Amino acid sequence: MQKKSASYLFGNRELIILVGDILSSSTDVIVNPANTGLSHGGGLAGQISLAAGESLQQECNEIIKTYGMLDTSEAVFTHAGLLPFKAIIHAVGPRMGEGSEQQYIEEAVTNCLKICDDHQWKSIALPAISTGIFSVPLHYCALAFYQAINNYWSIHTDSHINQIMVYLGEQHFNDFSAVFESQINQDEATIHLLFADPLIRMGDLEEEDNTPSTGYIDLSDDNESRKKSDNDNKIVDQIDDWFI
Repeated sequence: MQKKSASYLFGNRELIILVGDILSSSTDVIVNPANTGLSHGGGLAGQISLAAGESLQQECNEIIKTYGMLDTSEAVFTHAGLLPFKAIIHAVGPRMGEGSEQQYIEEAVTNCLKICDDHQWKSIALPAISTGIFSVPLHYCALAFYQAINNYWSIHTDSHINQIMVYLGEQHFNDFSAVFESQINQDEATIHLLFADPLIRMGDLEEEDNTPSTGYIDLSDDNESRKKSDNDNKIVDQIDDWFI
């Protein structure tokens, strides 16, 4: 079985959606889907904490002791412990029923990207925030990711981030990718499939019905006509010097 993936271009930046384990990512940093108390007891957060070692939870406990509980959509970073990343960003997604779930996920993703740029990290891996224990429907998450990433790169033309990877479960890939394809088709910008470009590297896709046909899709055309998103005005100031 081939690994499912879809690759998109935004100028010279790359977004990859794939089925896989975020702990195996080769990115500079990964995102942990955290709760407001940074208590990583279950789900993917528990797996990341276990792999990183006890020092990760200890550092998170110190953040909460010093600054108090986080709000939904806030993000902070810590060392990666035993994991081979430059840092782990802890992003608080919404629980289903809080209201404005899509907006909160957009803000959480934006805050993660802002932390990356603040520290000049060039690549980041994210899970499907809030779709596990917090039970937010995948459709809301996919829409939020599309809007957050597209808006962020449109606004921050000097961003240090050149690669974003979104790690999904096998059962979520087709639905998540379908949302991206639908949004691209609806976008006011002119989208070109770059199949004739010599720099194209096709994503590995499992052969099955309804799997989006994906190579590189250029998301960057006519971005000067895009309106600045309200999300960019809501970026929460992060802890810039939290390395102890």
